[in-house]
Amino acid sequence: MTDTLDSARVGIPAGPASDSPAASAATRARRCRRSDAS
Repeated sequence: MTDTLDSARVGIPAGPASDSPAASAATRARRCRRSDAS
């Protein structure tokens, strides 16, 4: 679910597009930043 929310936020459709390395890196970076912020 977190991946879907992050992808939607960045404007990347959840699915094949999120499999791309760039998308994964962006999602991971966002997740890490969120965890740090909390």
